[in-house]
Amino acid sequence: MKGSLTQSTTRGAFLSTGANLVLKVLGLVVQVILAWILGPEAFGAWALTIPVMSLSDLIRTSGAREILVSRQKAFKVWAGPAFWLSGVMGLVASLFTAMLALPMSRIYERPELVVLVLLCVPAPFLGSLQSVPEARLLSSNRFGGYVIGLFSGGVLLLICQILFALLGFGAKTFPLALVMSTAVRTLIYWMIGHPRCSLRPRTERWKYLLGDASRLVGTRLADWFSVNVPPLVMGLYFSDAVVGIFAYATNMSAQAIRLLAINLSTILFAALAGTARDPDRQRNGFLKSIGVLATIGMPVCFLQAAVAVPVLSNILPIEDWPGLIQSFQLLSVAMGFRLLSHPARSYLLAQGRFSAALWLSVGSALLYLLSAILAAPFGVVALAAAQSVVHFITAVAWYTGSMLPSVSGLKRGSSQLLPIVFSNVIGFGIPAIVVAPFYGESVYIDGVLAGLVVVLGCVLFTVLCKVTGAELYGTTVSWVLQSLPNRFSERLSRVLCLFRLNPR
Repeated sequence: MKGSLTQSTTRGAFLSTGANLVLKVLGLVVQVILAWILGPEAFGAWALTIPVMSLSDLIRTSGAREILVSRQKAFKVWAGPAFWLSGVMGLVASLFTAMLALPMSRIYERPELVVLVLLCVPAPFLGSLQSVPEARLLSSNRFGGYVIGLFSGGVLLLICQILFALLGFGAKTFPLALVMSTAVRTLIYWMIGHPRCSLRPRTERWKYLLGDASRLVGTRLADWFSVNVPPLVMGLYFSDAVVGIFAYATNMSAQAIRLLAINLSTILFAALAGTARDPDRQRNGFLKSIGVLATIGMPVCFLQAAVAVPVLSNILPIEDWPGLIQSFQLLSVAMGFRLLSHPARSYLLAQGRFSAALWLSVGSALLYLLSAILAAPFGVVALAAAQSVVHFITAVAWYTGSMLPSVSGLKRGSSQLLPIVFSNVIGFGIPAIVVAPFYGESVYIDGVLAGLVVVLGCVLFTVLCKVTGAELYGTTVSWVLQSLPNRFSERLSRVLCLFRLNPR
């Protein structure tokens, strides 16, 4: 990617990462506060509601945003039909949510689920109204406006969660905050995006959207199974508290993916879709992007696992959360590999290979279902271990599927990624193992040891990258230096030169 496209994509990536970093830091704090106020039972009840909302969400999206971005050259032609199709699907999703309230309550024999699910009913329809303004912002490379909508909605969600929790709403905190933040985010997108195109239904054009839309809905349905089947299966064997522990470990371990991969992948998809007529340029942009993400994201995931013991044992009454630390560590390491699947998905969609994305999602869903059925009866840690193995397998499958049939591109990308993986495993694994026996003396000592693990891990990772000749390390550092303002870039370059870590 060159010229203005590279600049706008880089700016969007930095804005998205910065906004999400703030949100995730705030989110971690809020999660801890909510854990103290609400306890595992509220998290468990909400964990059983999340699958319903996720299923409704994939129905309401209908792929309208992705289709408009992939057809950005004819945006005005398809905006009207996409808006009405998205709105209809959003209404269907809301009705579907309401219909599931009573069955969910009877399946799990928990009457409170009726109220929780019904409170979520407005959210799918409100969310469906975001598709057109989001697509307008992304297809015109106005990533700043897209990030503003995400950030404002995320901040409001966290504020409402704390407010409703303090007011004593219990598990109702989560659906109430969701509906309010979704409504505000939709309003903000329309104020910023203002598509300026005809929104006439033009139902005669819907049939030209339904093919790709059905494949995208199928892909999201399979993704829904992958994410939400494990807590549903565990809920058949254990109490809300045990389900809540697994849900909490999964949510906390996925923070790095949500920070670095998901929204970044949305921007990457929009950028790659604009280069669809130049396959070589598109492939090179993808390889660079996934390499930078691996170099930055995998260390974050591995650091999560390395400092889990001192952090979680000192901020939570860990005796009330049995198996949380081990589950969090296993899932965090696996997330380091799973984050690579998100840019691979973006690359597939940017190529217009919706069928390939569908079949990869279906295969992944079957693996997650099988691992949940086999491991859930044995408890939280067993299920976390099984899910971690599947995370790794599916990440490899997505990356391989996105590069084929270009075998040369697959070999080139793999040769770049392997040194980074090796440097992460050794660089962060050794300090974590060496320091682990010394935890538990006091909060102060645990804090010092955790800081030592972070510093040693980062140093070893960087040294190993240099020793193994990891090409992606140099690419990532150069990309960061070029993206920063000149004065910051020069200062950082001097520091890297001082320690002989400059790629040049």
